[in-house]
Amino acid sequence: MDDLWPSDIGFDNLRTPILLLLEQAQYLKEKTNGLITAEVVKMISTPNNFNYTYVLFAQSINYRFRLFDIEYTIDLYPLKLIPDIDIHREFITLGLFIPNTLTKITISDENVFKTILKFLFRANKTRLVIATILRHIDLAHKDNDI
Repeated sequence: MDDLWPSDIGFDNLRTPILLLLEQAQYLKEKTNGLITAEVVKMISTPNNFNYTYVLFAQSINYRFRLFDIEYTIDLYPLKLIPDIDIHREFITLGLFIPNTLTKITISDENVFKTILKFLFRANKTRLVIATILRHIDLAHKDNDI
């Protein structure tokens, strides 16, 4: 039987949402000198969906903070982003979203995803969490020096 599959079956330049998140995790690791990393944790997927959680992690104090979840289909976009509730409230205060009871944000494409991530990573809550983690790491190191 003849091979009916195309020779270029994969797409090397296909940027999935997870690839973008892993790249951003590397930037965070560099900015914090490895003290805080971000993990993209695969969650139990529902049929036809991919589900992940983006978690800030400080290994030296064994602390994790869930920043947001994403879910998407094989089409990649639109995807749904479910931020930490305080970050979602901050988005509403900034006028980025209309207040409602749902915290799922629908993102239409990669450019919108990047824009939302930029706001999310720069949110007051995110900055507070990172600063607090760094302070606790510093205090833990000082305790070990005594």
